[in-house]
This record gives sequence, structure tokens and C-alpha cells, in this order.
Amino acid sequence: MKIKTNLNNRLLLIFTLFFGLGFSQTIVDYTVKLEPITIDGFLGIQSFSAGVSGDEVLIIGGRLDGLHRRQPFASFDSAGHNNQLIVLNLKSKQIWKQSINHLNADLFNQLKATNHNFTQVGDSLFVIGGYGINEQTKDHETFPFGLKLAVSEIILAVKKGGVHQDMFTQVKDTRFAITGGQLQEINRTFYLVGGHRFDGRYNPIDRPTFVQEYLNGFRTFKWGGKQPEFLTEVKDTVNLHVRDYNLIKVQNGDENPYLMALSGVFQRNVKLPYLPAKRISAKGSVSLVPNFRQYYNQYECGDVMIYDSVNKSSNLILFGGISQFYDSLGVLVQDDNVPFTRSITRLAIGQDSTCFEYLQTTKMPGYLGAGTVFIQNQHKNWREDYFLWSPKNEEVIELGYLIGGIESSEKNIFWINDANESRATPTIYKVSLVPTSELPVKSYYSNATIEVKCSKEAFPRLFNKDRKLYTVSVHSDKAHTLVFKLESPSGKEIATQQIDVKAGDFKWQQKLPKKEGYYKVIVYDANMPRLKWEQYLWVEEE
Repeated sequence: MKIKTNLNNRLLLIFTLFFGLGFSQTIVDYTVKLEPITIDGFLGIQSFSAGVSGDEVLIIGGRLDGLHRRQPFASFDSAGHNNQLIVLNLKSKQIWKQSINHLNADLFNQLKATNHNFTQVGDSLFVIGGYGINEQTKDHETFPFGLKLAVSEIILAVKKGGVHQDMFTQVKDTRFAITGGQLQEINRTFYLVGGHRFDGRYNPIDRPTFVQEYLNGFRTFKWGGKQPEFLTEVKDTVNLHVRDYNLIKVQNGDENPYLMALSGVFQRNVKLPYLPAKRISAKGSVSLVPNFRQYYNQYECGDVMIYDSVNKSSNLILFGGISQFYDSLGVLVQDDNVPFTRSITRLAIGQDSTCFEYLQTTKMPGYLGAGTVFIQNQHKNWREDYFLWSPKNEEVIELGYLIGGIESSEKNIFWINDANESRATPTIYKVSLVPTSELPVKSYYSNATIEVKCSKEAFPRLFNKDRKLYTVSVHSDKAHTLVFKLESPSGKEIATQQIDVKAGDFKWQQKLPKKEGYYKVIVYDANMPRLKWEQYLWVEEE
């Protein structure tokens, strides 16, 4: 017996969940609009660092190709390195470039790396770590350097062709050897959160071509003068074993802001994204965002923070990227191949850290967003980290631009990737807020009182190898009386069981039927029959 996986021979997991949730927070009434623009000579870039001065953007490092190849000899190759500093004027649509080949070896290696950790404070850009080829050892590594530079000075030097060594402050410290993490600043203290040190050649099946160590927490430091001052390091192997994710700064009314680490990868026991979000206070405490799971935009992608000064709520917009879940005609679909997505979502975050996930009616114009950077424009409502919004606004507002990122030809390309299925997109998208009377669609799954996952598992070897188990895993914060059902394509009940499930984790397992057809697994609370979760799967004879 064989499971046919969605329409493209992948397991299609479709969930339908109906239940009532109270929601008292006022949602800002707007949608987003994306308009493509091109700049002659800009060929595309992804997973890069960027600094802004006026209408001009400085681009450092990143990759010139698309999604990394699965073959170790081809993945993150030298041809894909960005060996130039690039300046874009987004208003006049001009571009300038300067080679970095003349800079010293350590600076050259780091500047052309990908997946740095970076943030800008005033005119200063801070760039930490990054992964790439060390031209001296001819091997791949995560670079143990922190970099500080004045954005306006480097932009001017690129335009005049006069970039030189003394314009950069580079400090060597193994605590900076992190890639795929995030860097944020609160009150002049920097937080280097998540990520990992990855040395050697990538491969997708964990052959011994590399050594990897997750940060499993965060490091804090100050960097006011020439040398950084390291402060504290916090370890949290449960909540912060994460990389390639979005880290956002959340405004908290009149109090200090805090950080929120969103989904990211990989779970310790399976190569799938995390669902919970984590709150990191300015004092360094870590806690889960209460009763919230993030289903969309799970890898790092472009984002915009909008602060509603009337309702004192933060609203984060996330643009595309890669995700284990996507919406199809109002139904949540799980794809464990973790495909590219066109979803644009909004996270509405209250003052009490409650979080709600909404799907915007607008979608990305293609499978875009992964490795993209959002660049603010010069609108007067921009503060350093967020756009100040009033619900009374009735005009279209231009916010800025989405630059670069991976553009994929299909949702799932990894295992067929021969470098032609994706590219670093050369198209830039102008982003605007458009007032609307149509609210986005709430993701009820994100705040359900139970979390349901599914998978297929084989019996132990002592059983016939082709006998399979279908496993429904439930996690609950409180006790439930749950009903589990398996139905045939005609709706006939094959198996049913009512179980008192305690708070925590529980698994219900059922042998897959032998007759070909679509089968449905249903889970609901016996005391709340409106709370229903359904999955459809196709079973065919071997």
C-alpha cells in the first residue's frame, strides 16, 4: 500500500477547523499593494545585508544565485558570491558598484559572505558573522568577525570609486561567528539571537562534510567606540534552538520595547519549522507567546512593523518566503516538503503579548520573499523601527521597497534543483498601504486550544514492513475529551474512538486501509463539536 502525496505526488494534508474565539483587539483596516520597478544594471541579490541613507541603499554580501543546490560541490559556490558593494538610488533608479577585491583578506571574506546578522542604528551599520568561502583556506566557514561602518560614508565612496580599508572597523571574536541568526538593538544594547556556527560544506543528509553548532540562545553587547563590550549570554536550548527566522522589535505602549522571535528552523527531532513564537524582554528573560502558533511565513522574509498609536498595538506584515503551511481556497494545507509560499500575513500583537495571525487578501506576485529585505522610504511617519499609523487615515501610503530575495518557479524545487528552477530576483517591489473595508482572514488554527499534527509511521521491524500507521499527534494545554475518526471515501466510518486526553502530548494511531481512495481523519472535542480538525489523504494500492 502506498500513500499518494498531493497532486504532485506529495502527501496533501488539509485541515479544516471551526471554533469560536473572542477577540477584543481592534484590527487596523488596510491591505498592502506591491508595484514592480526595475533598475538597469541591478541583476538581483538574496540573503544580503543592507544599510539606508536617504533614498539610497547600500547592499553588502549575499548571493547572486537562487536557492542553494542540494549537492555539496555545487552549494554556496564561489560564482554565487557578491564581490561588490552595491548602491541603489530608489528614487532616481540609479546603481553604482565597486569591487572589494582590493581590501584585506579578512574584510574581503566577510563582506562577500551571505546570511550575516545585521542592523542599523542611526548612520551606523553593524554586520556580524556570515557564511562563505575563505579564500585563504579555500574552505567554507562562518566568519568570526564583527563589522561597523558609516552607511553614508561608504555610499559616497562607492559612488566615487574610493572605498578603502580604513572606512571599516572589523573586530575578530569567535563569539561573532554566527550565521542565520538575527541582530537587534534596544537602548544601545545589541542582541545577537539564534543562528548557528556552520563550518564546512553543506549537504542535505547530514553527511560529515560540516560541523555545526547552534547558538541556542542570545548574546548581548554594546558597541559605542572602536571595540565592542560583551555583556551577557543567555542559553535556552528549548526555545531558541532556531535559525533563518524573523526577529522583530515590538513596541509596548509607553514601556520599553521587547523582541519576538518567530518560527524558523529546525526542530530538534525533525527537519520542520517551529510553530511557537518566543518573547525576549529587554532584561533577557525568554518566554513563549501565550496560546499562539505561526503557520505561515516561517522562514526569514521581508517584514514591516506598523504601530497603531490609538489602539497601542503592533501589526507586523510578512511577505512570502518559505513555509510548511499555506492556504488553498480557505483551507489550511500542510506540506512537509516546506515549499515556497505566496502568502502575505499580518501578526496583530497586543500590549499583553497576545498574538493573532491573519492572511491578507493580497498575495505575492510569485513564489518570492525568502532572503528579501524591506527598505523604509522617507515618509514622516517612520520611526527607527516602525511606521506610525492612525486608523483615521484614508489615503494610500507608500512605505518603502522589497529588495532582492529568491524567486522560485514552483512551490517545491529543492530535490530537482539544478540551478535553473530559481534565481535572485532583479525586480524591486514598491510597498504601499491601501485603506480597505475588507478585513484579512483570521487564522483560527494559530490560537486553537489544541494543536494537531499528523504523520505516517511504519510498524516496528517485527511486523510486515508494508503495514503502515497513520499517527495523529495532539498537544493540549488542558484536558479534553477528544473523538478520533477515520472515514472511507464514501463517508463510512472505519474507526472511531473517544479518549479522555490529559494536558500535554497524546498520539492516536490507526492502520492505513488497503482499498484505494481518499480517506479522512477527524478530531474534535466531544464537549465542543464545533471544534473540528480534518485531514484528507489519498491511499492507493502498491
